[in-house]
Amino acid sequence: PNSTASALEDSGVYNETFVENISPGAENEWDQQLTFVFEYAEPYTDMFDIAPYIEIQNRTGYLIFRTGHNVNGNFFFNISLQDNGGVEHGGNNISQATGIEIEVIPVNDPPTFDVPNSTASALEDSGVYNETFVENISPGAENEWDQQLTFVFEYAEPYTDMFDIAPYIEIQNRTGYLIFRTGHNVNGNFFFNISLQDNGGVEHGGNNISQATGIEIEVIPVNDPPTFDVPNSTASA
Repeated sequence: PNSTASALEDSGVYNETFVENISPGAENEWDQQLTFVFEYAEPYTDMFDIAPYIEIQNRTGYLIFRTGHNVNGNFFFNISLQDNGGVEHGGNNISQATGIEIEVIPVNDPPTFDVPNSTASALEDSGVYNETFVENISPGAENEWDQQLTFVFEYAEPYTDMFDIAPYIEIQNRTGYLIFRTGHNVNGNFFFNISLQDNGGVEHGGNNISQATGIEIEVIPVNDPPTFDVPNSTASA
């Protein structure tokens, strides 16, 4: 047997064979009730939705637990087996303790964000646009805040030469600032899909990219004054 039980984060109820050759101690004691006792090395408050226990079936014990949402890490316990035969006349009703470990392997959660208004409006030839555009940026779980986050733009069309500074989103804390500058005299409506990507990887079925959100950049036309040339400002008659 293996003293370490491994499960993936948020994988539901763990229920696997963990203990073998369970015995009440003597052949004439099979009518005794047996129970596994867990001693926690630490309290592990709020770490488990179903606290670990061992269900006995015949001579086999099944370890059962479920961790809380987004919980991962290594958890240590001592387990011992207790019977109801008592301690009268120097009897012993509990086994020696055995150390076990529950390993919950991290699984990357996709990042999330909100776009309160999916349209950014700017005037033609108004310079660099730099405004709050994205809110509530999250790496996906509270224990993933060390991840690097980047917004990815997918262009609905190539928009060749439409932008002097191609649109991007700069992240500051949990807010994203949309930045771009259109080319000279460019106006119109430009459509993109944006998604948020982290560097947490996809190992063990993880997800490192958010759902895509459609956005629009609206560049409002501004009338330019007409122009003309007079090659010779003097007219002779």
